[in-house]
Amino acid sequence: MPNYTYPIHIRVQAIESVTSGVSFVDVARFIGCSRKTVAKWYADYRGYLGKEGVPVTMQSKINTEFGDKQE
Repeated sequence: MPNYTYPIHIRVQAIESVTSGVSFVDVARFIGCSRKTVAKWYADYRGYLGKEGVPVTMQSKINTEFGDKQE
């Protein structure tokens, strides 16, 4: 199974394109990857919604797992 790893500048270009209104499908076609890959990069960039529907960033998730309270 091939390992498709994209350099950070490609990921940044994809995120900037999606942020400016280009669809995941169009960005994926341009880069040559799947729509799901672009959607994952964008979700990683934006964070994701936790079970309470509150945006959770990776940093706050790490802090919560280690018992740090966020005020």
